[in-house]
Amino acid sequence: MIEHNKSLKNNYFFCGIKHSGKTTHAKIFAKNNNMDVFDGDDLILKSLKGQSIRSFYKEFGKDSFMQEEFKTIEGFLKDKTENRVLSLGGGICDNVRAINLLKDNGILIFIKVNEKALYKRIIIDGIPPFLEGNSKEKFHLLFNEREKKYLHYADIIIEVKDAPIDDTAKIIDAKINKWIKNVT
Repeated sequence: MIEHNKSLKNNYFFCGIKHSGKTTHAKIFAKNNNMDVFDGDDLILKSLKGQSIRSFYKEFGKDSFMQEEFKTIEGFLKDKTENRVLSLGGGICDNVRAINLLKDNGILIFIKVNEKALYKRIIIDGIPPFLEGNSKEKFHLLFNEREKKYLHYADIIIEVKDAPIDDTAKIIDAKINKWIKNVT
């Protein structure tokens, strides 16, 4: 169990590149620590009133999507409940306003997975539109750009290897507890 600290805002925000296991790890972490868990993409979908994230992004562009993403997170945080877990979309690192809001209201946890493993996970369902063309090269550029941002913003960095999920969950709990003890 996580040892909460009254002086910290104990909201836990799981971030990382697409298919890094943010939602899976957030759910396990929340369950192990008796917390409510939320998915950032699900919250955004509710605000889009039936339109998919992909179609909204295509129709209105990146800036409009980031505004919607920020408004959704702002709305989520207006409820001052603490000890909640939120998994974030893979591109949140591009939304500086949202990142700053999250960091002001909790702990940003970067689930770090190596590039090769992520690429394999992503292409299982077919090449997504944003990687069409030279998908490996496009992903390489995207990976490097986003990983650099996540490493800069994250309070806690947890490198996830091909370990069983239960082992990874224990590592995550231990790293978060260690971070909380070091901050106080």
